[in-house]
Amino acid sequence: MNKKIMVALIFTPLLAYIAWNFSFSPGAKNWTASEIELLQSLSLDRLPALPKVPSNYFADSPDAAKFGHALYFDKRMPKEVTSDNNRLN
Repeated sequence: MNKKIMVALIFTPLLAYIAWNFSFSPGAKNWTASEIELLQSLSLDRLPALPKVPSNYFADSPDAAKFGHALYFDKRMPKEVTSDNNRLN
């Protein structure tokens, strides 16, 4: 293939992408104050903290977290655990 055609095939989409992003895409400068306020209100940081789950006794236990970490990263454990008892007969 001709070198000029290859260069054109590579740079044409790139230039189109750059032109689209800088010329036509709506930016924050076009948003109204009420739209910005709405976006900020949807932030996950504004959600209240999750309630404690009474059925999960070990949720905040550092010892349970260490035990889980040890099991997960134990090289002696198999990567996949399968069982032939999964079938319903």
